[in-house]
Amino acid sequence: MIQDFDLHMHTKNSDGEYTTKEIIEMLKERGIKAFSITDHDCIKSIEDVKGENIDGLKYISGVEISSILDGKYKMHILGYNIDGDTSELLKINEYVRRNRIIRINEMADLLKEKYNIDVDRKMLEEEINSDKFKVLTENLCSLVGGKERLAFSVIWEFDKDSLKVKNVK
Repeated sequence: MIQDFDLHMHTKNSDGEYTTKEIIEMLKERGIKAFSITDHDCIKSIEDVKGENIDGLKYISGVEISSILDGKYKMHILGYNIDGDTSELLKINEYVRRNRIIRINEMADLLKEKYNIDVDRKMLEEEINSDKFKVLTENLCSLVGGKERLAFSVIWEFDKDSLKVKNVK
């Protein structure tokens, strides 16, 4: 049987590759009949969908909320058919966003402390405050196998005498 629904997608509003508009176009091209966009800790797509032509598609509003239990069990909770204007949901969204900002700054401090890598705080602030706030997770620079993580290329220039990082490109 061919699947004609997709209830777990992400846009550029969280960690996806495509805008809401691009996703809707792809859904129509592929014959998908029902969909939900469940961005991580972000309900902006609910508003974005309202501005798009979704004729022929059944839209189910959604979100994927990050959570942690007892400080060790990390999980994502999928919520469907939600009201994007609910004050409680908006409060949760803002709480998660603020905690991410704190965590991102802690990670930047750790990169400086452990690896002598200066992170451009202005760039981080601009990214955090942009409409396409990207999630930097605790797996940044992680050596733990089998986990998704932010990846980037770095060229390190070392001082020959002290073996300390002199320059990072």
